[in-house]
Amino acid sequence: MRKVKVTPESKDLDQVYKGGNKQLIKDVQENFSVFSSDYQVNGKFIITFDLDKTGKIIHPKVLPEVNEDFSYAVIRSFKRVKNNFNANMPKTKLAVLLDFNPTFKSDDGRERFTESAASERFQSNQN
Repeated sequence: MRKVKVTPESKDLDQVYKGGNKQLIKDVQENFSVFSSDYQVNGKFIITFDLDKTGKIIHPKVLPEVNEDFSYAVIRSFKRVKNNFNANMPKTKLAVLLDFNPTFKSDDGRERFTESAASERFQSNQN
């Protein structure tokens, strides 16, 4: 079972997640530990989302865009932490970086999405 490295990309996450960034990282890693074994994915992806006034995750999106099944599975796994967001704190443009198998070394020529490339794509979508 591979571990997924989780990095909060939005400063507001520490405030809106019960237990702060440390708990968010732990919870998301637990939810994605089985996921990363089911999908043979390597690289870094950003999940962006908003929170409504009840603390519900809305408008989730996975970047870079890959196939629809993968994006759906990432969003479904991420939403398992939904009850841990504080109510009455709606936020927009939140993001979490997911690094699947951070020690992966490409030996077949496939491009590995880097943290800087994933972060740059997220930032460019914010403008």
